Amino acid sequence: MTSLAAGIAIVASAVMTSCGSPGAESSVAGGSSAATTTAPRASFDPPKAFGPQAVAKVAIPDPQYWSRECTLADSDLRCTSRRGWMSALDPVSGQSVWKITTTLTPVEVKPSPNYGVVSAPVTQGTTAVGAFAGVVAAVGTAPAQDAIEVVAVDTTTGKLSWNAVLNIGAAPRDGRRTMSEIPAVKVIGVTDTSVVVSASHGWRQRSTWVLDRASHQVKWQNNDFLAKFVGGDTVVGEAPGTPDRLGSVGVARKGLALADGRDRWTTEMGGDDTAYLAPNAPNAVFVESYKKFAILDPMTGTAMYSIDDPDANGTGTGLGMTTTWNCYYDSRQTVACQNKSQVAGFDLSNPTTPTWGFRADSNRVPPTITAAYHGVLYGLNTSNQPVMLDATTGKDLPDNPGIAPAMVNRFTGIVSTPVPRGINETNGIVYRATS
Repeated sequence: MTSLAAGIAIVASAVMTSCGSPGAESSVAGGSSAATTTAPRASFDPPKAFGPQAVAKVAIPDPQYWSRECTLADSDLRCTSRRGWMSALDPVSGQSVWKITTTLTPVEVKPSPNYGVVSAPVTQGTTAVGAFAGVVAAVGTAPAQDAIEVVAVDTTTGKLSWNAVLNIGAAPRDGRRTMSEIPAVKVIGVTDTSVVVSASHGWRQRSTWVLDRASHQVKWQNNDFLAKFVGGDTVVGEAPGTPDRLGSVGVARKGLALADGRDRWTTEMGGDDTAYLAPNAPNAVFVESYKKFAILDPMTGTAMYSIDDPDANGTGTGLGMTTTWNCYYDSRQTVACQNKSQVAGFDLSNPTTPTWGFRADSNRVPPTITAAYHGVLYGLNTSNQPVMLDATTGKDLPDNPGIAPAMVNRFTGIVSTPVPRGINETNGIVYRATS
């Protein structure tokens, strides 16, 4: 694929009409299917228990990637697919709620076709936004173009609100490429005014675009910055650092103004990587870097809280590699973070000090947390049994949830089970909430 630093152009920005019968899948590029409704179900906010039997498996064409490509909203499961569409489905019945198809031809990879790299859509209010890598077909003698399409859907109707196609350069003439040439495309954040999108493959090709939600035009683009987090009016991410005396270029953590991309702050990290642990938590950047865990103020880059941790590495998740720390936002006020030996809860109104925390000892051992939702932490104890903690106090809750969900809402819990011989691949097993 050509360099992401190539100039971009808005090819399309349009509102498209629905096609097909309600709930039907569209087979027309750029088409949409209308939203459908499901029968009322019992709601528990938050769930304290789930049914003893699984009721479904996440029903998407590539189910092993569900945890990367899907997010559980309040009423449905919303997914982007490497096959070139974004959809919502009822996780229990598998029924399609709505589906939008990209106008691009999905990227092909030898030997597996239609294998793009995408991430779950981001929802803000009643708008879900996803992004795809693909190809704009050749027109006349003009060559095909590699591109990124940003797609915004009105979740109340299931119809496309708007889309924008960003050209990033001429596509390979044979139309095929290797996995190393495909950009990982991701919607980093959606605010009332802006959509932040990043794309990367390899350290030398990292770009960020910020689109205006009203005009659907690019407000700014930075080809030396990879966005990781949006907090308030600041975009936080990484860029090449200042070369050292030997000419080696490390990493700089940076904050850029959401409105115009101007530099707000820079922290030189040398050769240290940073893992961003709670990307959905507002106005607090939870990070792990070499031998350190910290919570940063996105406006200034200063640490509101930090501790030294000799096991921390900040390498993120790659082929079998994991962070030492993991954080879980309950979508209200609390983020819980844990490493191998301790767990702590932070109130986002003042995350300078944990509101609770404990280390493994003879009285208590932190569970392996799997999810957080509306004041409850779900996880597994040392006997691999499901447990729950009060997210605001860290105290054990008396109920037995029956499962340890990886995603949860008022109606449903979805358990992540490993795919045999898969690398970072899981299946999503669906359970109904019962109390």
